[in-house]
Amino acid sequence: MKRYQKFLSGLIILLLLTTASVTAQTLTGTVRDAQTREPLAGATVEQIQTGHGTVTDRNGEFHLELLDDGPRRVQVRFIGYDPYEIRVNWRGEREMQITLLPSAIVSEGVLVMAYRVDDRTPVTYSNVTREQIRERN
Repeated sequence: MKRYQKFLSGLIILLLLTTASVTAQTLTGTVRDAQTREPLAGATVEQIQTGHGTVTDRNGEFHLELLDDGPRRVQVRFIGYDPYEIRVNWRGEREMQITLLPSAIVSEGVLVMAYRVDDRTPVTYSNVTREQIRERN
């Protein structure tokens, strides 16, 4: 009888582990600019209201396993683009191609000021030649 109980307990644990791995939700995919189709490196892919997320790599690719106790919504964001929201209503793994639309950022005017300094000015400075600027640009 004890042998049967151990076998049954082991079988139940195995079934629970198998079920948990099957029901996990994993999103993978690529985030691109909707107009140029260029990958967006550094876009955030976040499960809403959980703080759980990831960032796209240099190819715009991401991999995110969703938390079971969080909402089934994911938001993709990148500076200069409209955010994109996905409602997740499937189980298992899913590959996605996400395109973000560029958006205009409206803000107050920006004032850029510059000062010319020399050896008599009490600040740290560096002189940069035109050639150095050309190389760095």
